[in-house]
Amino acid sequence: MESTQPQLICAPEFAPVRDEKATPFSQQTVVLTKQDYIALKWQANYWRAQYERLQEREAALKAQVEALEAQVRDLTQRLYGAKSEKSAGSDRADAPKSSSPRPRGQQPGRPGHGRSDRSALPVVVEVHDLDESAKQCPQCGEALAPFPGVEACDIIEVQVQAHIRRIERPRYHKTCQCPEVPGIVTAPPAPRVIPKSPLGVSVWTLVLLDKYLYSRPTHRLCQELEHYGLHLSQGTLTDGLQRLKVLFEPLMPVLYERQMTEKLFHGDETRWEVFEDVEGKTGHRWYLWVMQSASVVYHIMAPGRGADVPKGHFAKLRKDLLEVVLVCDRYSAYKSLAKNCDDLVLAYCWAHVMSEDSHSGVISSRRRAVGQSSRVGCSLGLTTSASFTASIGLVWSNGISSCSSINNRRLLPSATRLSRRNSVR
Repeated sequence: MESTQPQLICAPEFAPVRDEKATPFSQQTVVLTKQDYIALKWQANYWRAQYERLQEREAALKAQVEALEAQVRDLTQRLYGAKSEKSAGSDRADAPKSSSPRPRGQQPGRPGHGRSDRSALPVVVEVHDLDESAKQCPQCGEALAPFPGVEACDIIEVQVQAHIRRIERPRYHKTCQCPEVPGIVTAPPAPRVIPKSPLGVSVWTLVLLDKYLYSRPTHRLCQELEHYGLHLSQGTLTDGLQRLKVLFEPLMPVLYERQMTEKLFHGDETRWEVFEDVEGKTGHRWYLWVMQSASVVYHIMAPGRGADVPKGHFAKLRKDLLEVVLVCDRYSAYKSLAKNCDDLVLAYCWAHVMSEDSHSGVISSRRRAVGQSSRVGCSLGLTTSASFTASIGLVWSNGISSCSSINNRRLLPSATRLSRRNSVR
């Protein structure tokens, strides 16, 4: 059997030297058969292809490792980091600090704004007169004569005092023999918000505003009322709120129909602990959804965080509306909503976009610069909301400031103009 190994020419037989820097291997000649030459070329091409394939695999694995590390950083930040949508301030870390920072408050040499106008407050006049002994001269005892005018000064006071409003209805008895007239006649009873409740309208107004507008816990309101001499239990207020619910239920369809005629929405959701056992619901975690438009803020309490909640809310959106904008974060439920509604445009809030990108570690210097220049006109804010909330989760609002930005499907020019028209005034 013939050997297929290449045959090496003996040492005395050298190839002619053409270069002074030639290596010893370049001076030797190897004789190969055609079959050996093809086999070596095939092996060279095979291992070259394997090397290129390994390089591609290494690059893919490196990219996967970077993505996983970014995901670990993101999850670590969400679990152990500060619970805030604001960035950690890395964008401002390189900013030079002023050696003499400007002090807060009124600046020396600058004109002030003057005192606030409080002419709308009622005035209660108190006369502080001299004693009888002080109305005469201490030397001779001659009486002092009144002088026109007074020395006046104003002091603002806030006086809150609980009191009992006792309503007396005089009774009358008939002096005739008419059978249709009752024996005793009185004025009709005073109207009450809750029948047979001793608490009046002013108390329930205070409770609603304190709980749903100022978001203060009920037990703190009860502690404050104790200082005013009124002792109320939390159970009394909670039971009263349940009874007041029916008074606001007719407003829900009216507010919903009004909101479905508007074209700019702000949407968000957050978890909400409901300490009540509901059939078919495991655990006490619910979710509070909010959809705010130019004139209505609509709250929805749902047992889950699925896409069925926003889809159900926007199911009756007017069909003649074009380019409806929903400002939200990048939660998948809103993306699912946009896929089913062709006229709905998602505008991602820059605050969430910049925060998520900076936490994941993939933000570039160019995107950071663009984000900083866009924050002035495109930051998310819901302001000037002189709101009133009832126990069923309805809020009236007279103002909304918009944000604007990126859409996962498209960002139409008219949608941009719409956001600018509704920006912070």
